[in-house]
Amino acid sequence: PLVTNLAAPKEAWIRLQASVLLDKDTNGDVSVLRKKVEDDFLSYLRTLTLSHLEGGIGLQHLREDLTERARTRSKGQIHEVILESVVVQ
Repeated sequence: PLVTNLAAPKEAWIRLQASVLLDKDTNGDVSVLRKKVEDDFLSYLRTLTLSHLEGGIGLQHLREDLTERARTRSKGQIHEVILESVVVQ
């Protein structure tokens, strides 16, 4: 799971647990790819505000944004991000 604070309010934290669907022909070390994607996700999560995550549409946008970032970071080796749990406190 990834845990970080949100951009606003400063006292709000997010805990995200997700899985990614990889291409069968993934090149290179998967652990290195995983670390790059995790770092990118953390950087992105720190830019979010609580209002970005409100409601079902907020979670849908979060999943779509994370999937797009993962595809870009992995050069297309990641097809989709599946959100397993999201907790905002």
